[in-house]
Amino acid sequence: MISPALEQIIAHDREHGTDYVRTLRAFLNHMGRLPQAAKELNVHRNTLEYLIARIGEVAAVDVTDPDTRLALELGLRVLQLEGKLS
Repeated sequence: MISPALEQIIAHDREHGTDYVRTLRAFLNHMGRLPQAAKELNVHRNTLEYLIARIGEVAAVDVTDPDTRLALELGLRVLQLEGKLS
């Protein structure tokens, strides 16, 4: 089972054509380091900072909170293992 916050992010991507799941994965894979994640996503650091804030608003969570980040990362990994994410 994945967190309701992650479900909201996935639903938002589907409904609005955003790529927040990919953005969140890069952010978490780089342990919250904006410059490295921005480079992977090929966006400006400020753009990534804005996108992370939007993800937090969409999911109604604080993406900088360690427990929240862990829950989101675990959820993403479960989805990846289940083949629901590439």
